[in-house]
Amino acid sequence: FGLVHVDFETQQRTPKASAKFYASVIANNGVIA
Repeated sequence: FGLVHVDFETQQRTPKASAKFYASVIANNGVIA
């Protein structure tokens, strides 16, 4: 669960696909049907 995947060995954080979707929802003020 979450918007970012964390590699616990390197502590590197990478955005998941859900983060990109959520960013588009915010940018468009809602979900495009």
